[in-house]
Amino acid sequence: KYQFGRQLPWLARIWERHPDGSVGPSWLLIEQVTDQVLAMDPNPWNDIDEERTLPVADFPVLWELDGCTSVHIR
Repeated sequence: KYQFGRQLPWLARIWERHPDGSVGPSWLLIEQVTDQVLAMDPNPWNDIDEERTLPVADFPVLWELDGCTSVHIR
């Protein structure tokens, strides 16, 4: 709850299925957590919009699969 309430960008590693069908860890830059988890675009300088949202109910499950790995950014 403390980490979600900070409203600061932080890196979270989650386990998810990749486009090639493999399952593994992915890093997300979490911008905000409300009723959805907003992940920032990892490369805002390219023309590909990679900002994404995850349902807040799904995010903790995917995050806990990786042992709640995270890094705060100051």
